[in-house]
Formats: sequence, C-alpha cells, structure tokens
Amino acid sequence: MIVKLKHIDEIDRLIVRYKNNDASRDEQLALLDWIKESESNKKYFQNTLALYDRINSAHAKFNSDKAFESFMHNTVLTRKVFSLTPFMRIAATILIIVGIGLTTLYITRDVNQIVVATNVEIINQDLPDKTEVTLNKESELSYPSRFTEEKRKVKLNGQAFFNVHHNEKHPFVVKAGPVEVEVLGTSFDVHNDTLLQVTTVTVETGKVKVSYPDNNFIAYLEPGDQCTVDWGDHSTSESKVNDTNYKAWLTKILVFESSPLSKVIRDLNQVYDKKIVIADQNLKNCMLTTKIDNTPQKEVLTMLEKSLNVEVIDNGEMYILIGDGCVQ
Repeated sequence: MIVKLKHIDEIDRLIVRYKNNDASRDEQLALLDWIKESESNKKYFQNTLALYDRINSAHAKFNSDKAFESFMHNTVLTRKVFSLTPFMRIAATILIIVGIGLTTLYITRDVNQIVVATNVEIINQDLPDKTEVTLNKESELSYPSRFTEEKRKVKLNGQAFFNVHHNEKHPFVVKAGPVEVEVLGTSFDVHNDTLLQVTTVTVETGKVKVSYPDNNFIAYLEPGDQCTVDWGDHSTSESKVNDTNYKAWLTKILVFESSPLSKVIRDLNQVYDKKIVIADQNLKNCMLTTKIDNTPQKEVLTMLEKSLNVEVIDNGEMYILIGDGCVQ
C-alpha cells in the first residue's frame, strides 16, 4: 500500500511515529517522498526532529499541571488570541507524547541545554570545555552549558569540524544520529545526513572511536581515515582520505586532479550557496585539473566555460551547465 501525504497534520503525526519507530515501511517511504519534494519540506522535517530531540533531552522534573496553569494564566492576562502554526502543533503533539511516555521528566536547573543552529552561514562556537567547533550551513549543535558527567556529550545534526580540548578523564562524545564518535582530544569532521541516514567521520589528528550507543564497536580511526555508516542496514565502509575536498566547506580550498565534472560540481556545491547543475549528461565525465582557493563563484564558472566546452546559464535560482561535449 502506498501512503499519500496531503495535509500537514498527517505529516506531523507521521514524523512523530517515525521518531518513535512506530511508522510502517509504507509510511516511511511516503515520508521520504514528501521530504524529497522540496527543500522547505526537508527543513521542516529536520526542524521537527530537532524540536523533538530538544524536548526529549531535557534533564529535570517537570510539573505539567503547574506549567499548564501558568500558561493559561499568562495567556488570559495578555488577552492575546493566536492560532497554532503547523510547527507549533507538532511541538504540542510531542509534548503530549513525551508526557504520556515518561513518568517523570527531569530538568536540571544548574545545567541548561544550549542549541546553536545555522541557516546560510558557517559559524564558530567555543564549548564550555574549550573545544572549538565550526558548524556548517543548515546544521545544528546542542550541548550543556557546562559538562558535569563523565563524558562530554554533544549532539549534531548536519556537519561540523571539531577541535577537541584534551581531557583523558572525560572523553568527548558526538552523537550523530544512531552513531557515537568518541575521543579524548583530537580534530575531526562529522557529517550527519539525516535525510540519507548516513554518518561520515573523517579524522585529521588524533584517534577516534566510532560505535553505536550500546557500545557496539564499529571502528577506530587514525589521521587520514574516513568511516561512513549507513543507519538503515548498519553497513560500514572505511578508507584512507586522499581527497582533501571533504573539508572544503570550511577551508574554501578545492583541489581537482583529472576529476570528472560530476565530482567537481558536487564539491563546488558544498562550498557555494547558489547551486550548480549539469543539464547535459555527456558533460558529467569531462575531466578537470585545477585548484580553487577562496575564489568567487562567478570566477569559477568563467573558468569552467573556458576550460570545458560548456555554457553557463543563470536562471536566478541556480547555474545550469549545458554543452555538446568536452574540449579535447
């Protein structure tokens, strides 16, 4: 049976079912099809999951009756009438589900959960333990205002580069989907793709342990190692990183050595905001050797036109590459 999603209420309920592992296979496929329809659908899905996790990760006792009375009192006093947006409705739904599913909800007064989210900008964030984090566009990082547990735990949706402050007594753990990345002090890149359900870890310095929360070991990684984990079938692939472009979103430096145009465009789209697409399939295997170092996007496109037999069309939303073939 194929499930069709037509109303936002259906989507809200299905996201909650998915998060609680109650969604059927058909419902999961329907949700995936809806996410693929547009970038706004994808962002709505990611924001909803983030909100669910934020609520679920609260660490203190919560008096639901008192909170409701306070809410009603403040609403009456302000005399403001408002309607719930779809996003507010899903928040209310999640609160109800969490309230039913948990006997006691804990909120620690001394330690607050901090959430840093990015849209179109890359930001640098220093954590309480002096760990330095660079958060990529459309990513979210949550962490406590101070680390009080044995392990320094943070949660990532999206992509970030971590330069972890060394502390042998308190390992640093990044929760990326169902995968955990644990270190004492090192620098590494984590790309947590919630849409594709894949986590990729690339180590620059030090040593990293990749595992599942139940301590199901996956891999130990050293400098130059990369590990990709598929959440669905738990398959894992490890390799040495010969391609430094994995970090181009951060450094703005791209190096191509006889690289097919399909890879060139894929890497460029990690760096620049305005997407580039290849219209003609016969262009994808055109080979390019060049280095791009903090170069403006329009200059890069001019270089592509001159180096390959292509024309660049700007339709306002993206750049489109067309052409008959490659310059021999």
